[in-house]
Amino acid sequence: MKTEIIIPEKKYKTALQQSAAILKSGGIIAFPTDTVYGIGCIASNKKSINRIYELKNRKYDKPLALYFSDISSINDYVTEIPDPFYLLAEIYLPGALTIILKAKDEITSLINSKNGTVAVRIPAQAFLLDLIRELGEPIAGTSANLSSKPAALNLQEAKDYFDGAIEGIIDGGEAQLGMESTIVDLSSGKINILREGAISLGY
Repeated sequence: MKTEIIIPEKKYKTALQQSAAILKSGGIIAFPTDTVYGIGCIASNKKSINRIYELKNRKYDKPLALYFSDISSINDYVTEIPDPFYLLAEIYLPGALTIILKAKDEITSLINSKNGTVAVRIPAQAFLLDLIRELGEPIAGTSANLSSKPAALNLQEAKDYFDGAIEGIIDGGEAQLGMESTIVDLSSGKINILREGAISLGY
């Protein structure tokens, strides 16, 4: 199978429609974010989520993140949004920040979370945000790489990992920051930095 390459800079609207069609049909795509390239599927498709684990040789105790286009959409997937979330969101979102929140029960089983949490992202990447709006639901995803390998930073590196194994790769040029997101855990209601990444939290 030859992966379909989608070029948003040249035919933006068509690329959005093609990408959404692939995802809605259960396909998997690689895409640029504000940090590195990611790989993902629609969040409601458990079969496609499991396929991402197989493609990456990823352990099932590492749940995928959910990519959203706005804060209001997150409410449907979490039990609560604590006050520190809004403090961080005002400064850093959309941006290179992943925030861990308490998830609703039906979401934890979908993304393979064993501790009742979900990692949420609102990336500062226009095409990806528009794609999520086109879908009407979040994308479940993670970095575009094989487990323990560096994340892809451009189309060629994403192709090297997944060409022929997934249904589409979005050519968005070079990843903007070239470093994975900072991860903050708010599931306890307090700010706990789990990984220093593309941004430093000087709150």
